Amino acid sequence: MLRLVAVLDAEEIAARIRAARAYAKLRREDLAAAISISPSALDFMEGKRDVIRVPDVETQWKIAAACGLPAEWFAADFERLRQITLDGAAVPARQMPAARLPPPRGELARRLQDRRREREDRHESDSGPDTDAPTGSDG
Repeated sequence: MLRLVAVLDAEEIAARIRAARAYAKLRREDLAAAISISPSALDFMEGKRDVIRVPDVETQWKIAAACGLPAEWFAADFERLRQITLDGAAVPARQMPAARLPPPRGELARRLQDRRREREDRHESDSGPDTDAPTGSDG
């Protein structure tokens, strides 16, 4: 069974708080107000002071909710999530074989072919005048 819950250290929790706030594009004052703490207290939680103060689980859930993330944001083992299961064994994603898709057919194939032709036509017209073509000058 794949274990996806992690025991996180203070630095990892602080990093996830910063990442959550960046994801939500919230200023520190806005996130602090949303979870009813001071911006200074948030600085301690984000590791911006000498000591990292790890928020309790309820505060972590409030942070996740305020940032539009699931509560599991602070419990998920992201290192294990990077691995996917193949034939019953966890394999790092970079070792996965490339996906093979069937060739497009029907309407999709026609649209792709049209786009390819348009790009080729644009490329030919952007390449400038043909040097072998007559210029019309007598000389």
